[in-house]
Amino acid sequence: MNQKPYNKILVSVIGFFGAIVFTAMPAFFVLAQSGTAPPAPAPVPPVATSTPTAATGSATSAPASSAQLKPVVAPKPKPAALQLVPTSTPASSTTAQPTSPAGGLLLPQAAGAPTPSGNPLDKTLALVAGGVAALAGAWAVVLKAKKKDKKKSNQDRCAKIKEALTAKQQELEGVNGGFSVKQALVDHLGEKLEDKKTELIEKHGEKVVSKILGEDLGGTVNELGGAVLGVKEAYDELQDKWEKAKELLEALKAKQKQLSGEVKTLEAAYNSCLLGTLSQEAAGALGFTLPLANGKTYIDKVAFIEIQNQKVLETKTLGKDKWYIPGGKREKRVIDGKQTDQWETDQEALCREIYEELNIHLIPETIKPYGVFEAQAHGKPQGTIVRMACYTAKYSGTLTSSSEVEKMDWFGYSKKGEVSPVDQLIFDDLKAKKLISS
Repeated sequence: MNQKPYNKILVSVIGFFGAIVFTAMPAFFVLAQSGTAPPAPAPVPPVATSTPTAATGSATSAPASSAQLKPVVAPKPKPAALQLVPTSTPASSTTAQPTSPAGGLLLPQAAGAPTPSGNPLDKTLALVAGGVAALAGAWAVVLKAKKKDKKKSNQDRCAKIKEALTAKQQELEGVNGGFSVKQALVDHLGEKLEDKKTELIEKHGEKVVSKILGEDLGGTVNELGGAVLGVKEAYDELQDKWEKAKELLEALKAKQKQLSGEVKTLEAAYNSCLLGTLSQEAAGALGFTLPLANGKTYIDKVAFIEIQNQKVLETKTLGKDKWYIPGGKREKRVIDGKQTDQWETDQEALCREIYEELNIHLIPETIKPYGVFEAQAHGKPQGTIVRMACYTAKYSGTLTSSSEVEKMDWFGYSKKGEVSPVDQLIFDDLKAKKLISS
């Protein structure tokens, strides 16, 4: 199996810091049990010695260093304690070497050298904390990469819808541009008609013009002569252009409205596709066949949960070997006997399906969502998932099986094995909530 790059990164980081933490853990437990190391004892101060002289035989103190050591006599039997009195130290003087608790010499440190400090336990904890922080950072990177990968996967899956949406948007832009041009033409021709009419009124008078522009000139031709025909023909031609421009404008307006609706529908479908909630049925109604999302395809359904005496209502369709909670798929709305391009809401689909199956009318204001459940669709190829939106509601009428349903029955939890996979999940939930019994 090929691993994705972000999975390799995560495995590498976990392995690296896991090895560090695993190596450091024994030391961590030892230090945790023994505590911190005891501080080193202070070095033992040097002791002054007495040296007899040859001339007098008396004991004189040989200076060991520029610091004079003066013995302090304590009351017997206690030994005398020495006090170190600091004095100025010449450059050539020698100093006594401090000894370690075991009697060995402590090596002198160079001036300015760092003094070892810090608790090993603290260092171990810091190392572990650093490893945890690194793992958290790596996990954040992986989640971000997965989210980006999923988004790209959905974009690829919805590419056909996006192409159709882009083409439809471009078509709408073209119609909008044509509408604007045609609107300007209609306005221009309307202004020319008004100007022509005003010109004729000024030249021939309003009474004569009203006859000229009328549908039947009658005796006006004889009264005004053949020139009248030329005036009317010119005016009628201009008016004809104006009327045709208005008709074309209305057609563009209707096309504009149609395209706007199609763009909105495609935009909604594309957004639903990106979220993974667009069903194959809805996509098929728009002329698309969606590739499988993460190897899965979804069937959206609505279902009516009716419980009486701690048993849930189940139905069985002719030819099926499993029982199902009553319900079905959404369909396109039918208005005045005609099917529209708009899909039913959950409530509309539920009311229609339950009436068709059980001959009862659900009361819309009492419909309440119960939950959404997903499982492998029974009798469908592997990877086909049923997404069941379940509702409860009150109803009017008497529960009876219609021609669509072979029979109906009330099931307790003990009959879970007889129902479809998605119904089994619902049974588990109802049992957990103590809504049904065995």
